[in-house]
Amino acid sequence: MINIKELILAVSFCKMAAELRVILLGCGLVGRAVLRGIHQSAAIWKARMNINVVVPMVCESDAALVVQGGESLDCGAVEAFKAGGKRLKTYDGAGSKIITSSDIGAEIMKYTTPATVLLDCSATDATTAVLVDFLKQGGGGVVMANKKPMTSAFDAMSTLVAAEYTARVKYESTVGAGTPFVASVQRAVKAGDSISKIEGCFSGTLGFLTAGLQSGRLLSELVVEAHAKGYTEPDPRDDLSGMDVARKALILARTVGWKFEMSDVEIEALFPSHLAGLSVDEFKVALKECDAEYATRFQEAKAKDCTLRYVASVTESKLKVGLQSVPLTSPLGSLAGSDNIMQMLSANHGDTPLVVQGAGAGDVITAAGVLADMIDLAKFPDPQATKRRRDEM
Repeated sequence: MINIKELILAVSFCKMAAELRVILLGCGLVGRAVLRGIHQSAAIWKARMNINVVVPMVCESDAALVVQGGESLDCGAVEAFKAGGKRLKTYDGAGSKIITSSDIGAEIMKYTTPATVLLDCSATDATTAVLVDFLKQGGGGVVMANKKPMTSAFDAMSTLVAAEYTARVKYESTVGAGTPFVASVQRAVKAGDSISKIEGCFSGTLGFLTAGLQSGRLLSELVVEAHAKGYTEPDPRDDLSGMDVARKALILARTVGWKFEMSDVEIEALFPSHLAGLSVDEFKVALKECDAEYATRFQEAKAKDCTLRYVASVTESKLKVGLQSVPLTSPLGSLAGSDNIMQMLSANHGDTPLVVQGAGAGDVITAAGVLADMIDLAKFPDPQATKRRRDEM
C-alpha cells in the first residue's frame, strides 16, 4: 500500500533546497579561491541543483570567524579581507564573532551533522585528528586539498579513510588540482580492475624546468626565472626536492590500496644535499654547479630521440620519483608547459594506458576540485532534516 505521507514528504523535498553547511580550514591562496568560488556560484547551485550552501565558520591557525543562527558568512567580504594579507582575528564584519585557536576544535564539533562538510585547504598535518573526529561524531564529510592527512602514517591515514567513512572523504585536489587523477584511479578500483602501474608528471613547476632544459637552457637560470615569476615556492628547494611529487605518488598508491609509507618513496632531488643549508639567494647562485650535469643528461636523452621528465612511478612493489628518460613521442615526452599528466596501466585497458592530462597547479583550478568534491557530498541526505519535516506533517 502506498504511504501517502511518505510520498508527500518525498515530493516536498524535491521542491525545497537542501542546505549544505560548509566549514573551511585554511585561508591561503586555495582557501581564498574556495571562498570566491562559493560567493560566485552559490546562486547557480541553488537554481540548478537545489543546494543552498551556507558557510557558518572559516578558520586559520590562530583564529576563526563564526556566524550564529543558521546564517552564512559573507564569503565575498571575507575573501576580499584576506586578499589584503590580514588575519581573521582582526576581521570586524557585521554578524560574525571571532574565536581563538584554542576554541576552534570544539566549535567545529558543534556542526557534526550529515549536512555539514569540512574543507581542509590548510597545509598542516595538525588537521588530521580534527578530520577524523568530525567524521566519527557524525559530520557529513571532509574534502581535502591538504596533502598532509593523506600522507601521514599509514595507520592514521587508514582511520581517516576507513570503510565506514570512505564515501564521505574526498581528496581530488591533493594530486592534480582539479584534473581527475584520483577519480580515474578510484573508478578503476571500484570496477575491480587490476592496476599494474601509474606514471605521471605531477608538478607544474618541474614541468616548466624540464621543458626549459629540453630547449637548451641552464637549470640555474630557469630556477631564477621561475622563482621571480612566482612559479616556485618561496624557497625553490621545496619544489626541487621532489617531496611534493612524492606525496602525490603516495596518495595515488594508497588510493589503489597499496600500503606504503612516506619513507618508502625513492626521491631524486634536483640539487645536491650540500646546498640544503644555504640561504635562498646563495642557493640560486650555487645551483650553477649543477648546470653542466643536467645539460649533459638532456643531450644524452636527445641523442636517443628522448627527453627527460620528472616522473612519479607507482607500482605495487615500488614508489619512485625523479628524472626519467621518455620517448619524445610518448604522452609524457610530449607534455608541454605546466600541465600535469597521468597514465595508468591496468588489465581492463590492456596495452593502451588510460591517459588523463590537464592543469595541475594554481589556486583557481585547485579550488575547483575542492568545490566539485564538496557538491558531490551534498548528495547525502540529512536524517535530522528528514525527521523535522516528517514531524511537521
